[in-house]
Amino acid sequence: LASLAAGSDALFVDCGSMLVDTCTYALNLCAEKRRGQVMDLSASGISILVLLIVSISGLVDSMKDLRHPREKEHLSPEI
Repeated sequence: LASLAAGSDALFVDCGSMLVDTCTYALNLCAEKRRGQVMDLSASGISILVLLIVSISGLVDSMKDLRHPREKEHLSPEI
């Protein structure tokens, strides 16, 4: 929410990657409890896939901003 209030794309992508890290941790905990190799590989694969999607989305959005810069906004230091 803070990244949307601040209008920061970089912070938004960083928050997304931290969310992926948190979900990966939870998936790995579940995989450890079940002790299955398929579950271990699935948790890692899901994590990598979602992290790639978040990263590519941020990259595409940044490239759009570089090609078509937005009008400069007055950023409030109080945020």
